[in-house]
Amino acid sequence: MKTEKFNASKEKDVLIAMIMNTNVLAKIHSQVKGDSQIFSNRWSNLVARWCLDFYSKHHSAPKRSIQYVFSDWAKESKDEDVIGLVDKFLSTLSSDFAAKSKDFKNVSYWIDRASKCVGEIQLKKSLEAQQEALDRGDLEEAIKVRDEFQKIDFSSKAMGNFSEPDEVSETFEYYEKDRSLIQFPGALGEFLSPYFQRNEFIAFVAPDKRGKSYWLAEVVFQALKQKHRVLYYVFGDMSQNQVRRRFYQRLLRRPVKDEEVKIPIELKIKGKDFEVEAPPKMRKGISKKDTIQAFEKFKLITASKEVRIRYEVEGGKVLSGTDIENKVKEYGEQGWPVDVLVIDYLDELAAEPHSKNMDKRDQITENLSVLRRIALRYHCLVVTASQTASTAYSDKWVIRKGDFSENKLKNAKVSGMIGINQTDDEKRVGVSRLNWVVLRDGHWTETQVVWCAGNLTIACPCIISSF
Repeated sequence: MKTEKFNASKEKDVLIAMIMNTNVLAKIHSQVKGDSQIFSNRWSNLVARWCLDFYSKHHSAPKRSIQYVFSDWAKESKDEDVIGLVDKFLSTLSSDFAAKSKDFKNVSYWIDRASKCVGEIQLKKSLEAQQEALDRGDLEEAIKVRDEFQKIDFSSKAMGNFSEPDEVSETFEYYEKDRSLIQFPGALGEFLSPYFQRNEFIAFVAPDKRGKSYWLAEVVFQALKQKHRVLYYVFGDMSQNQVRRRFYQRLLRRPVKDEEVKIPIELKIKGKDFEVEAPPKMRKGISKKDTIQAFEKFKLITASKEVRIRYEVEGGKVLSGTDIENKVKEYGEQGWPVDVLVIDYLDELAAEPHSKNMDKRDQITENLSVLRRIALRYHCLVVTASQTASTAYSDKWVIRKGDFSENKLKNAKVSGMIGINQTDDEKRVGVSRLNWVVLRDGHWTETQVVWCAGNLTIACPCIISSF
């Protein structure tokens, strides 16, 4: 019997997604009709049909039940050789079940990947059928096959219909569940959730030297702690060693060298006044040995074999938004879909190639458009920071929409903009106030703040928070 060689990359991953993830399987089920053979491999098509039939009956992915489905099928099959081949094929999939099942958090990414994979396979089959017809001298049949080709598209970019039951269900399920991609502790978490989620574009804004980079690094740390893949860019005046050292400080919650550090343990708020209790404690400086041990503990906490981060440190105006988008796309195609993209910071991005002759305001607008596109197209959270205009340098209570340098369109492109507010007195004791300057679909106003007390000596912008 002639057997086909199984492509153990795209097709295998999509099939595992169908077996393990109900949302991915539901989207494919809604588009595949009858006995469609969506894959190139016969065993892939057999298992895919089991998954689709299972969903029709149970409205869920089979997951481990695929083995019971196989057992029922094997009882009816009379060909021991075929049963052996299918059993061997399932074994090649099951070895990846445990590892892959943790990778399906970005459902939209996998739906798009399935759409591309199946689309390529179906187009290849159509082209082969057309070529066979032409080889027989049957031009009419070749044209007929070409005209009958319809791309199967499961992706989020496919045209929708408001009234479809699946779309109605998807929308209500989306808003009923906690959609936070990153959860922060305490009052800070209440203030920022559920807005740090997929498809969103969040920007911190503040005057110079108000801790924007520390807040972006905190987003990176929390995302990694919560088992997400993070792509991190740092532009400007920090070196790679400085960026790493700050992360090690945050990981260990220690200063660079042994010193006395004030650690806030209580934060009381009354109107616009605050009291922070932060008794000094002697803290050991970071070391190579302790950092390595901390990372091993970090891996145990996150139940992962690696810390899921890829980062790049560059000077300002070196990479554009499109350069970053190409990297996000590349990593996705390598099976490493980015969950969180952090860029430190927006104002240091190079101009888009087509915008180099535009004025600076329009160049920033083009960069903003690309970052928004990345969040939507690759179903990830994009977080960056930008500098406010000089109007925000005085002891203002909160940053408002008018306090942006260069381009007021910043507040139109982002889905959320967070002001970092701090008077000189607050800065001296490590206190800051965050407010939502812009928030799409949110209930917080410009003047509402969450108070945070931290210590940048140990790279922690928020240790405790309060309203």
